[in-house]
Amino acid sequence: MSAALNISIAQAKGPRLYRRRDTGIWIIRDTVRGDRSTGTRDRREAERALALHLARSQRGRVT
Repeated sequence: MSAALNISIAQAKGPRLYRRRDTGIWIIRDTVRGDRSTGTRDRREAERALALHLARSQRGRVT
């Protein structure tokens, strides 16, 4: 008798914020489009930059 294998496939996390320890600058981590600096140390400004990044990346996608 063979047991069924439970194999999980890793999925991309999607764009997210990452704070660099050396500079304190927030980076948008995006495995598809590459990392991009937000240019700010302020979390709220970084969140706005991420929202804009997500909106721009959704443009042109057909669902």
